[in-house]
Amino acid sequence: MINTKRRNFIRFASVVFSMGALTLISGCGNNASSSSSLTSSSSQTSSSSVSSSSSVASSDSSSSSSVAAVEKSALVSAIAAANLNKESVVVSVDGTNVLPALKWVTAADKTNYANAIDTAQAVVDNITATQEQVDSAFVALESASLVFNNAKDYGTKTDAVVQTIDLGLAADFVVLAKTGVSTTGTTNITGNIGVSPAAASYITGFDLVADATNQFSLSTYVTGHLYASDYSDPTPAYLTTAIANMETALTTGNGLAPDATELYAGDLSGQTLPGGVYKWSNDILINSDVTLSGSATDTWIFQIAGKVTEAENMHVTLAGGALAKNIFWVVADTVAIGVGAHFEGNVLAQTDISMGTGSSINGRLLAQTAVTLDATTIVFPS
Repeated sequence: MINTKRRNFIRFASVVFSMGALTLISGCGNNASSSSSLTSSSSQTSSSSVSSSSSVASSDSSSSSSVAAVEKSALVSAIAAANLNKESVVVSVDGTNVLPALKWVTAADKTNYANAIDTAQAVVDNITATQEQVDSAFVALESASLVFNNAKDYGTKTDAVVQTIDLGLAADFVVLAKTGVSTTGTTNITGNIGVSPAAASYITGFDLVADATNQFSLSTYVTGHLYASDYSDPTPAYLTTAIANMETALTTGNGLAPDATELYAGDLSGQTLPGGVYKWSNDILINSDVTLSGSATDTWIFQIAGKVTEAENMHVTLAGGALAKNIFWVVADTVAIGVGAHFEGNVLAQTDISMGTGSSINGRLLAQTAVTLDATTIVFPS
């Protein structure tokens, strides 16, 4: 009896134990399932975030591409051309004070054109401008250019007086300087050289050979004489007068009434200029060949408040019978002629003049400081 009860109890305990084990196992299974669900949910959330972030990046990229796609280069080029065009004419009331070879417009014509250019530039500077706005600005500027070009007319000046500059005794020299003249390389000069108040020791690179009179020296590089302030009489007085005449010539040249001011904004590259008096308040650039076209009686006087720079291998050329002796460059600052470049006319510089290697000039170099040469060819102007 007891054994029977004991067996029943054992069976009951086994059943209870089995049920507990199943419950525990089931619970573990549910926890694993829940963990799997959380992992899946986290993965989906992360994936969604990445997708969303990718979408935003794609949107930003698309927006950036849209801005970058606006093409402004044609408008930029048109503005550059318009600025050059604007400075290619003389401002006048009726053209009667403008040389027949030059074109003029009224001040109002030029102002209207300048405003159109400024409006176009504002579109270029606007980073949010649309392609439609850029295209419209281009069309508007082209229209303004057409109006401006139609307004241009040739001058009708009939009482033109040919103006020139008297060089006095400075005309006896192709190179005249106050502080010194130097050369390197095989320089070839036709004409006289002078320095004053500097002494002969400031003429360097010429291998000077004093004449028996000691009034001048000779050099294998020069077909002419070399003078210095410490040579024998009458050389010192002769040079003092020549230097004074050079200074007066520069002052006279700056005082002449101009026929045109600020033409081409000082960039003469590629231009052809008739005879006349031209004035600039800035530097002069020659980055491509310039032609001075006129007769043997025409004169060119360039009044320049800044520097003159001619790029290497560029040329100032003459046409129509123009003569180098009738051309005057009156310069307040330095004059730099580039390597292999060619120049024409009389250079009156308030400071120094430098000639690059292999450069040349038909004319004179008259400097109130120094002249530097390098295998330079100088020909006395005819």
